[in-house]
Amino acid sequence: MTKLTKKTIKRTILLFVGCLVAGGVAHGADFYLRTGVITNVMPDGRSVVMWAFAQDTAFEARNGTLTVPGPALTMPPGDSNLTIHLDNDLPEPVSIVIPGLISTISPVPSRMGDGRATSFTHEAAPGNVAPENYGWTNVAAGTHLYFSGSHSAVQVQMGLYGAIKRDAAAGQAYAGVPYSRDVTLLFSEIDPALHDAVADGTYGPGEAMTSTVDYLPKYFLINGVSYTNGLLHISAGVAGDKILLRILNAGLGLRTPTLNGAYAQLVAEDGNKLPYPRQTYTVPLPPLTTMDAILTASTAQSLAIYDRRLGLVNGTNSPGGMLAYLDVNMNLLLPANGGMLRSYTSQYSGAYAAAKLTDGAMGAAYYWLSSASPAVPQSFVYTFSNNSPATLSQAVVYNYGEGTRNRYSKGFHIDVSSD
Repeated sequence: MTKLTKKTIKRTILLFVGCLVAGGVAHGADFYLRTGVITNVMPDGRSVVMWAFAQDTAFEARNGTLTVPGPALTMPPGDSNLTIHLDNDLPEPVSIVIPGLISTISPVPSRMGDGRATSFTHEAAPGNVAPENYGWTNVAAGTHLYFSGSHSAVQVQMGLYGAIKRDAAAGQAYAGVPYSRDVTLLFSEIDPALHDAVADGTYGPGEAMTSTVDYLPKYFLINGVSYTNGLLHISAGVAGDKILLRILNAGLGLRTPTLNGAYAQLVAEDGNKLPYPRQTYTVPLPPLTTMDAILTASTAQSLAIYDRRLGLVNGTNSPGGMLAYLDVNMNLLLPANGGMLRSYTSQYSGAYAAAKLTDGAMGAAYYWLSSASPAVPQSFVYTFSNNSPATLSQAVVYNYGEGTRNRYSKGFHIDVSSD
């Protein structure tokens, strides 16, 4: 019998035992998360190894997609209890914590041989054969950040974080705080030197990099994407909507999200409703914290939101980084989730081109032709499924003539050039 077969059988047996142990966990909203390794390509072409979460339908189902940030978890308003079942495919123990929420299981710190704590809750061992269960009761309405509570200086930076939200009632972020639509803006950063050291095993005691003391991020992101080529637009709603901005910081440094040309009402911090809303266009956002603000745009416009502390580069290239545009009533065919796509270059001869697009996390796309600034969107192009290729039809690119044209598909920049 192979080692893999033995492990699979053992996991099946212990999964049943794990379910019995989990009987003490209060049930309500249940999510299955799995960790794993992915490689993301930065705007300047550099590949960075990331640790990521995926949301599966069951333990070991392995039918979710590993992403950074991790999947956004939405609790129904009627559920105040939360359970996360963790499957760890990383080479070191992982755990999950959510600051400010009350755990249903008494946390037992994991310790090294000398007694130092490595995590303030129980951990999922590498290759765990039964789900490690984490539970919380009386989950407060609002926006929260979940992340690994193990070796957090490294594991959070590597990508183990995501947003979780729960409304007080349908259409109400908090009691007395209604909204029409919400937009999540998760700020994060990447120090490629740290990622390289972790990936090649040269991080830790006695290695070339021993800690994150010299942490120096080079890439700055919103929702896992860096601004590039003027294309980081997020559909925010229509004029008159009360737009709930859920702002989170998964980085290790202070960020200052700033709206350009508009004010918003700050209504909550870390899932705690403020006694009185505060009108502002900028807020300091410490590491691993969240803010909620209501933006009401009276006219159609594209509002810039950026980091005032100048996390505005992609490596050595600028402008870039933590800069995005909130499109209000811009008549663009954008999906609700606000996912972004990367660049792709295609060649064509004559009047026909077949450009393949790869979806990041979206349901529909638009495109336009432009020589300088975006023109009026031309027409609906394609409906995507997650991470699957799609091909533009001949009709889409027919009779555009020779030469270079720019097509934009929700942040996906396509150069179609003559042979």
